[in-house]
Amino acid sequence: MANSSIDMHFRDFLAESFDHSRLPPFILFTFLVTQTVSLATTTQASRLIIEPVRLIAFILFAGASVYFLYFRRSLPISALVALLIAASLLLYGFSTLLIAGASLTFVSKAFLHIVMIVGGIFALSIQERDLVPRAVSFAFVWFGLVALLVTALIGGLEFGEPPRFNFGYQIALEGSFVPYSQGMAHFCAVCGLCSFSLISTSRTSRGKLAFTGITGLFLMACFLAGARGEMIAFLSVILLAGSIRWPLATVLVAVVGSLLLSLLIVSFSSFQEIVLVQRMAQFWDGIGQRAELIYTAFLLLEENMNCVFMGCGFSYFKYWVGGQGVAHPHLYFLDFAMSFGAPITFLVFGLFSVFVIHAFATTSFAQNTFLLLLIFCVILGLKSGTFLEHWFLTSAICVGVGVSLTRGFTPAAVSQHQR
Repeated sequence: MANSSIDMHFRDFLAESFDHSRLPPFILFTFLVTQTVSLATTTQASRLIIEPVRLIAFILFAGASVYFLYFRRSLPISALVALLIAASLLLYGFSTLLIAGASLTFVSKAFLHIVMIVGGIFALSIQERDLVPRAVSFAFVWFGLVALLVTALIGGLEFGEPPRFNFGYQIALEGSFVPYSQGMAHFCAVCGLCSFSLISTSRTSRGKLAFTGITGLFLMACFLAGARGEMIAFLSVILLAGSIRWPLATVLVAVVGSLLLSLLIVSFSSFQEIVLVQRMAQFWDGIGQRAELIYTAFLLLEENMNCVFMGCGFSYFKYWVGGQGVAHPHLYFLDFAMSFGAPITFLVFGLFSVFVIHAFATTSFAQNTFLLLLIFCVILGLKSGTFLEHWFLTSAICVGVGVSLTRGFTPAAVSQHQR
């Protein structure tokens, strides 16, 4: 009884001393930093900065999470269901891989993937209103701006003709020239989508103009990073959300921007040296390579009907092709079906679709950072990614299924958790 009384008094003291409403957004922000900061790697010097930043962010995330659990002593029902779903899918994926005759060694960095998925579910599920609150979007935009500034100061961004990122760390790691980075493009896109969501929520014209400019800055940085898929996904989400919110303005900006970019590429030879311009010229080559991987995946399913109905577990594709080359078919949804089988896949995505449709019907797409990031990740899932490696999308799917099963949201869809 004495210990219980002391504990109660201590919790009352904490409740009076701290504004606990800010704790869930802080947890989500530190988690997003932990998850994405390494994507911004350019030079060797950048890595020396990124490693301690990621460690500090993870320590803050872990400490704040422990404190949150101690103070609240409970989680929303939808969060518990989402975590149970994730645990069940993880156990099923590893078990079926062993049953199929493969080894767990085919699954690289399994512990890291599990921590990131579970952490993402926890960080999203404890938010009291929006799954990605405005405060988190605002803080992450500033984090991205600081990251770009530091990158430029240490030589990771060269302002030549044309300007380009210097991916010296990756070059040293692979021993060959690396002209582009999917990681940097992904990081800039996430920052840009956070900024885009703040345009319509800003109360002043000055704020709207500022975030429009910042979104354009991250769009340009993503362009310079040279990754086709990330750039296409980023631009597609902005155009889709913009056309719903500001249809005429979006069409005008898209047309004028396309004409100006085409004029620059044709008129100035330096623009033709931009990595993304060169890679877009080889776009159909990349499509052909992915088509071959998808065809190979369907051959696997044809020869292994158990994979169709029961699933074959994580990374079975890598095992089936002899452990060489790519480890997955470069299509998230096909990899999901191969891992868990068609029945589970249809059930999971059916429930997730209910959540997404409800969210679109009841919230503003352009203002909702979670939906912007979700659609961005879904588009990326059409070109690459697996259940274990696509952390945000997998976490979002588990959260969405948990919400659909428990109806853990009010009519505001992705707002107002029911505790």
